[in-house]
Amino acid sequence: MSLNLGFGLLRALALRKKMPQPTPTPQTQPWLDWQPIATFPKDGETCLAANMNVKEGFFQGVYYNEDGRLQIQDTEISYIPEFFTHWTKIPLP
Repeated sequence: MSLNLGFGLLRALALRKKMPQPTPTPQTQPWLDWQPIATFPKDGETCLAANMNVKEGFFQGVYYNEDGRLQIQDTEISYIPEFFTHWTKIPLP
């Protein structure tokens, strides 16, 4: 009896891995305290920015650089702030 239960559990876990997982959004993760991008801190703090106009969302850790763009830490890649729609502080582990 426990053998069948074990296989059933393994099958359920395998099926779960194949199921599409919901994309995190400001609506599905309110505990992250998502804010409009216009309120992104301009003090150089790195935060998580999100573009919810992309089908599955686009998330990137960025900070405001001296040119007024949102830049990825330790790279030359930057975005205009309007590329993103929301931001939140990066939660501590």
